[in-house]
Amino acid sequence: MFSRVFRRLLVVFKRELASPRRYISGITRLAALARAGRLILEREIPGIRNRFLKDGIQMLADEFSPDEIVEIMRQRIEFRLRIEIEESQLFRTMAKFAPAFGMIGTLIGLIGMLSNMAADDTIGRMGADMAVALVTTFYGLILANLVFIPFSTKLENRTREEIENMRMIQESIRMIAESWHHRKVEDYLNSFVRPSERIVTKLPQRS
Repeated sequence: MFSRVFRRLLVVFKRELASPRRYISGITRLAALARAGRLILEREIPGIRNRFLKDGIQMLADEFSPDEIVEIMRQRIEFRLRIEIEESQLFRTMAKFAPAFGMIGTLIGLIGMLSNMAADDTIGRMGADMAVALVTTFYGLILANLVFIPFSTKLENRTREEIENMRMIQESIRMIAESWHHRKVEDYLNSFVRPSERIVTKLPQRS
């Protein structure tokens, strides 16, 4: 569990999530091809990079009904959301326990300081033990507030953006399955971006 979460963190911090704007032209083109025939649409599947979109187009090519496609994609979204919430909550839990472990180190340092009060080098030993007591508290606070909480927040923000993209793709696939005109699909996708970023896809003319 821990190794999987930390591997995912490396991905989250190294790679930016694709903006909904990046999907507009591709999905609009797929919607236009779908109206020309399922076989033409199926030829496009190998070139689709987004796995969720690729699976949706594959289900279209395999002639799943719109209701079946929506239900399958909904289940995948819910599973993804549940897994990623668990991952972010793990870091929230670690953030709660880090200061407590720091306090345990502080108590250990204080115990050592008190036990060495009768030693010959009392001042030197007390200084070392006090340093341990203070440093463990410091590290606990640092880990909680500068590591675990920021990681959890980053995962939560990333999850929210990913789920929004997945729901957008789900609705796009439903509209394609119901044979919506590609311009209507494009208008729907443009509702996910700022007005200044909206795209009008130029499709090749049929000969």
